[in-house]
Amino acid sequence: MSLVQQRIAAWGAIFLVATLVTSVLGMNFQDAPELGWRQGFLITASVIFALCLPMFLFFRRRKWL
Repeated sequence: MSLVQQRIAAWGAIFLVATLVTSVLGMNFQDAPELGWRQGFLITASVIFALCLPMFLFFRRRKWL
């Protein structure tokens, strides 16, 4: 793959995980963590960060980013 394709694929994979988490939590259900919990947004953002950071480091180590 060319370098541009590698970078697009790496960023796409990282954003896919973040999009998956936000889409599941964005559904209309009553017990969503960001609605009832005092720190719901921070917990959700931390989960997204915790899932995306290892992927970013992996792609950075392989010199895709």
